[in-house]
Amino acid sequence: MEKQTTSDSKPTKNNKKTKMIFIIILFIIISITDFLLIYNNIKMYKQIRARYDVKRKPSGLHMLIAEETYDTTYNENLKDKKTIYYFVFNKNGQCTACFATLINNEVIGGAKQGFINPRKIDDDTYVELPSYKVFTMEEINQMINNDPYCTKLAEW
Repeated sequence: MEKQTTSDSKPTKNNKKTKMIFIIILFIIISITDFLLIYNNIKMYKQIRARYDVKRKPSGLHMLIAEETYDTTYNENLKDKKTIYYFVFNKNGQCTACFATLINNEVIGGAKQGFINPRKIDDDTYVELPSYKVFTMEEINQMINNDPYCTKLAEW
């Protein structure tokens, strides 16, 4: 008489419990992984949305670009010379920075002329104008409108 081996027999209760515990642990691991993936996608979506909102809603700064030419009736040498001003305003309309490009111009006195940090590149000189920081946007617009040799190039 042959004895029946245990491998052919039905699974015992102990094997069923082990399988059930393994399935529950696997389900918990998959659930945690899914939750983390969804959480990271939501976080990434919020970051992308924030970047889009920054592009759509500017920082509140305002910029004005104006060009000044010179009166050539008395001096023909001023024909090729001009100055381009770049004004940056904050949310309140106060000028926070002003820069200028002096095309075909020399800066001799620097701070005596109201210019600081002059940088010469080719025929142009780039300077900073701190004296305009005390003016508001309306005052600078009035200055540009009242000057016959100054024109507004762009504003945004």
